[in-house]
Amino acid sequence: MRRMLQPAMQGLVLALVALLPYVRGLAHEFVYDDLGSIAENPFLEEPDALRQVVTGRTLTDATVPDGRRPVVILTYLLDRAVWGRRPFGYHLTGLLLHAACVLLFFGWLRRLVPDRYQSFLPFGAALLFALHPVNIEAVQSPAFREDLLLCLFSLAFLWMALRPGWGAWPALPLLGLALGSKESAVAAVPLLWWTWACFPAVRPPRGQRLALTVGAFILVVPVFAIWVKSGSLQAVLGAPGGIGLPFPQNLWTAPVLWLKALRLLAVPWPLIADHIVNPVAGWTSPVFIAGLFLAALWVATAFRVRARHPDLAFGMGWLVVAFLPASNLLPLFNPFAERYLYFMVPGAALLAAGWLARLPSANLRAGLLATLCAVFVALMALRLPDWSDNAALWRSTLAREPRSARAHTWVGLDHKHRGELEEARRMFEEADRLNPRDTSALVNLAVMAGQEGRLEEAVAMLREATRRRPDKADGWWNLAVALNLLGRKAEAAEAIRRTLQADPRHPAARAARGLGSE
Repeated sequence: MRRMLQPAMQGLVLALVALLPYVRGLAHEFVYDDLGSIAENPFLEEPDALRQVVTGRTLTDATVPDGRRPVVILTYLLDRAVWGRRPFGYHLTGLLLHAACVLLFFGWLRRLVPDRYQSFLPFGAALLFALHPVNIEAVQSPAFREDLLLCLFSLAFLWMALRPGWGAWPALPLLGLALGSKESAVAAVPLLWWTWACFPAVRPPRGQRLALTVGAFILVVPVFAIWVKSGSLQAVLGAPGGIGLPFPQNLWTAPVLWLKALRLLAVPWPLIADHIVNPVAGWTSPVFIAGLFLAALWVATAFRVRARHPDLAFGMGWLVVAFLPASNLLPLFNPFAERYLYFMVPGAALLAAGWLARLPSANLRAGLLATLCAVFVALMALRLPDWSDNAALWRSTLAREPRSARAHTWVGLDHKHRGELEEARRMFEEADRLNPRDTSALVNLAVMAGQEGRLEEAVAMLREATRRRPDKADGWWNLAVALNLLGRKAEAAEAIRRTLQADPRHPAARAARGLGSE
């Protein structure tokens, strides 16, 4: 009874530790992508939204935010049904998902690691996973909960795949849920292979391994087919935000991103909402060569220590496999973000706890683990307030990353809201200079010009914005408004048509659709 009670008590402690540091974040507002994905997402208001998700209609509809991630949308619809537009409920869902991930990770490790480490390693690794500060972006922002869902269902897939015989088959639906949360869940399949390689004791018979692998591929292939059909292979087809890494710079920069990820996992400070990546020019760059060498050394070391130290090798391998979907080998619109690291954190936590578990003194192990957790809690206390509202988030981002066009735009909006128009204009102009491809700042400059009565100047800026980004509805809509104020009804009607072409769900454009039709 006592042996059964101890894991239960450890699980309770882990759940509390995962939740408590984030409690004050329950009162935070929607920030960043929460606005477009949740608060201002017209799809969530459609009466047949649930039917569209369940029948798969959103999978190839590029106008639906997160359309290819139906599990994410279903959680939004559930939150919307319970909480309406109140951020509290959406934050609460994120916290519960994080706690569930921690508990799954803890229970799964208890099945894997050698008996001599049972008293420390699973609990220590899960504790570090629960408290790692780099998790804040994924946990605190409901718009990024796909990374929580990906981790949750991937861990459940790995756990179920360890069961003998027919008991392992529920793993495949769980993999399907992971893939329906985020495409990066393809990493769960090589993680399963690496589990079998590192821990032969849990390796099922050859036939079961083959059947699980074939079943997994049957699920994975449609995901890539949907990517191709929807024409959204990320920055391969051009980065909308203008910060993606085009081919072949994505290849040369990938090892640098690997080192950047390891650095943030080891020393999670400073934490930034918008990491600006300097692309590596070519394969002869010393940075690329050094990064590639260190990455190859990491992989070779993981294979070399696999037999003697399977837990350490598994943690090292987990980090590599979980990084690959975010490596930009298939270029991403956003080359690097802290939320991408959420699924890497369990590997880093296992690696750290594995090293601590090998220390000869139990008191030393406990002391170092407690110290590391205290540092993590302190860093979380410093970082979490940044996510309280958009002004706090983007002012902190601008202070730490002055090259961020996004931060300049958001801080400009805050200045405008405060009536500090010259400061707002200066921020927008700098944002447009830093990243002309993202026309948000230029559109805001045009709106300010229109509000000051300089409508012709506003029209000129908005035509430039739509020339640069004909796919963005906000440029076309504001152009329609300006043209209508100038009495140019036919041109305004055409701008409304282009608005709806870019975003068929644009509420204001749909309401104004008949303008100029006479």
